[in-house]
This record gives sequence, C-alpha cells and structure tokens, in this order.
Amino acid sequence: MWILAVVASAAVWGAPAASAHATIVSTTPADGSHADIAPRVLSFDLSEPVTLVDGSVQLIDSEGTRHALAGNRVEDSGHRIVVVIDGELSDGAYLATARVISADTHLVSLSSRFTVGSVTRIGDGLEAGASTPGAERYLRYPSKAAVYLGVILSAGLLIAGRWGWPDALSGRRFRIVYRAGAALVVVGLLGRFTVQVAQQAGGPPVYRGRPSGRCWAADWALQSLLQWR
Repeated sequence: MWILAVVASAAVWGAPAASAHATIVSTTPADGSHADIAPRVLSFDLSEPVTLVDGSVQLIDSEGTRHALAGNRVEDSGHRIVVVIDGELSDGAYLATARVISADTHLVSLSSRFTVGSVTRIGDGLEAGASTPGAERYLRYPSKAAVYLGVILSAGLLIAGRWGWPDALSGRRFRIVYRAGAALVVVGLLGRFTVQVAQQAGGPPVYRGRPSGRCWAADWALQSLLQWR
C-alpha cells in the first residue's frame, strides 16, 4: 500500500509545473470584432496541438439559439480548429465555443464572440455564455483542495510513518486520520468528475480523443491526478 501512496503523492505534487494549457493565439473573426458580411468559416488558432472533443463545437446567438454547422476539422497539425457554418448568418451577435484536450491532458474551453451586419454590440447574454459554468465555478477549487488535503492526510502520513514513526501506523488515531484522508480524496475526485461532466455536456471524460470504454473511470482518475498542480 505504501507504494501506491508514493505514486499518488508523486502524481499530485510532481506534475510538471512548466506544462501549460493550450491557449488561443487568434480567432477568425477576432474575438469581440464586427463583420459587415457574415462569415462562412470560423477558426481558432492555438498555441499547441490539441484534440477536439467530439460534439463540443457550438455557435449560439444572443437569443440562445444554436445554429447549424456544416462540419469542423483540425488543421495545421492540431494547432487550428476550423468550423464551417451551415447557411448564412443573419445580423446579430454570436458566440462560438469548443472544447479541446491540450497536450498536457487538460480540458480547455475555447470561445470567441463577434457581431454581424447591423448589430454591433455583443450583449449581456453572450458575456454570460462565455463565463465559467456553474458546476465548475463552485466545485473546481474545493474539489482540488479536497484532493490535496486528502493526499496529505492519507498518503503523506503513511509515508511519514513508514520513514520516521513506524509504531504510529498501528495506532487508532492514524487509522481514523488515514481513512478521513482517503474519503477526502474520493470526494475531491467525485467533485472533479462532476466538473468534467458539466464541461463536456453530460458525457464521460475523453482524453486525447480516446473513446470511453470499460476502464474510462480509472483512466479519468489517473488523468485528473496528473493534471492537478
């Protein structure tokens, strides 16, 4: 069991600090820009190669209506997401969104807002639409804190006991604290799972474009530990 504790601690605390999420370099149309003529193609240019999450691309207007898309594709070795609009957009304000998996396995939300024709103001509706979803806003940091604290109380104490106070491992207090820590890890992972489901509109997590299968839950748990830093 102590080997598993070492692995869990290393996964949480040893994630590479230099690893960065994919970020938007530019969009077409540019975020917040105005187009006199409705665009037929939208694009996101990104800082690193990504994998597009299936079914995540959406185009929404200020009334909350979703507009049909003719398709989407990944270009430039994963650095560009191209979205083809089905038909011609009427005058209005629009929000284009997509979700991608970056090279460090983080789920990244992309968004770009623009206006067309006689409409020149983005509007409050699209401003709200680009904000962080409720589940992520309220669960992201508490779930992360629960995992950190749980690892300290379980794996951290177990490692410390193995190395410095082996007699303490058989004590009742240690067992209580250890179990409480393990429970916090589980709660934190469940919170992270809820965030992932909310981000991906109700589907189990997908990493690097791999379809979920019989072991998707175990794979997600490992990836979640690796991406927290």
